Amino acid sequence: MSYEQLNWDMIQRKKNVHIDDFFHDSEEQFEFFRSKTGHLTCLCKKNNEEEFLIHSKYAPIKEATHMIQAQLRGYSFFEKVVVYGFGCGHHVRELQKIVSDNIEIEVWETNIPFFFEVLKHDDFTDIFQDRRLKIKITQKTKLLFSESRGTDFDKVAVVIHKPSLRLVPKFLGSFQLAMERFLMKMTTMNNFSDVMKENFLSNVSLGVSSITSFIQQFKNVPIIMVSAGPSLEKNIHLLHDAKKHSLICCVGTALKPLLDSQIQPDFFMMIDPKDLVFEQIKDICDLDIPLFYLSTVNKNVPCKYRGPKFIVYQEGYPLAEEYALNEGAPIIRSGGSVATALFDLLLKFGFSPICLVGQDLAYTNQKTHVIGSHNSKHFNNFGNDIIYTLSFDRLDKVPTSRQFLAYRDWFVNVARLEKRPLYNATEGGVYIDGFEHISLTEFIEKNRGIDISDTRDYFRELVKIQTSL
Repeated sequence: MSYEQLNWDMIQRKKNVHIDDFFHDSEEQFEFFRSKTGHLTCLCKKNNEEEFLIHSKYAPIKEATHMIQAQLRGYSFFEKVVVYGFGCGHHVRELQKIVSDNIEIEVWETNIPFFFEVLKHDDFTDIFQDRRLKIKITQKTKLLFSESRGTDFDKVAVVIHKPSLRLVPKFLGSFQLAMERFLMKMTTMNNFSDVMKENFLSNVSLGVSSITSFIQQFKNVPIIMVSAGPSLEKNIHLLHDAKKHSLICCVGTALKPLLDSQIQPDFFMMIDPKDLVFEQIKDICDLDIPLFYLSTVNKNVPCKYRGPKFIVYQEGYPLAEEYALNEGAPIIRSGGSVATALFDLLLKFGFSPICLVGQDLAYTNQKTHVIGSHNSKHFNNFGNDIIYTLSFDRLDKVPTSRQFLAYRDWFVNVARLEKRPLYNATEGGVYIDGFEHISLTEFIEKNRGIDISDTRDYFRELVKIQTSL
């Protein structure tokens, strides 16, 4: 009897396994092979636009153990573990070894065709026979939560197999976004929990105004959001002209390259809790450019920046959510990066249309950032974790990373819910579905009939009023 038949017959008999009979076909092609250690892994090809590995091709077990330990680190106590993504089973098997015998393990998977393909290639008898295990293989995401009613979620640990998120069917974009947000939140909190709390307490003690007065004040006002991707060097010079017809904002890493090009943005944003982020403004703390900073940003940033500044509370960080609720202040979805946080800030302010520039989310021309940013690097050779995905012009593929693609997917899922026009004028990097991809010159021409001067004056007056309170 084949492993496939053995597994399938066993699954059919087990009451703790639910698999839907009806499902949408997979959008991917799967190439299974053995790692250097002899363990099963898989190369996934997504509509010939993207390739990525489900597990390491060198040491899947070591990778699985590291992932589980890192994600469980944030829990001091739990009675149940929910795992999203079956993958090739390595992390499930390792989890079964790590947690105690009284801990229930529930595995969710939404890519049913992939799960069936996995069963053809290995023996999972040991995994499925574990009495602690419950498996839900379904594309009906409500089913995943329906049996959880009444569960004390303070006693539930969540482990997310990150590559499996890439296999979530496209029509389940909102579910994928929720899982990505949770993963980003837990990763950040696990890595920087003490630092973030220290930053937060210091930042709120400054008594700086929140963003309340800016909410929905700029409807039908075009804005260009500048990031520090390598492609920015292609069109940064056009921002002089663009500033006449659009407001311009930027992430912290793009601030110095803009200033070096004699372009002063209307405002900028910083979010990183680490000390290194202060390098972005270390020599320019006397600027008169408004800074919007996340409540957990490194405390040196708002303490030492002497220009106008506003604190931004974020969804997913309990202290920020509680403080915002008590203060009646709005919160934003940070999305895990400064670009995603700034983008959501623009949505909250009401800007429309919004145009991205320098948002590569890729190592375009083997670079990490535009020349002139404080952490720009050049790669001579890429490592094994590089993924190739569809380029801005859809004519080629560009090298990127899992982290970049998680941010890309965040933009894609948010764009699906937006009615306002969204443009990507990066002219390099990855293709972002849901955005119209045009050149920056074309975006400028679309808005050439708009005189932004009165709006810019209104924004500055609003900043002045709020900082004087």
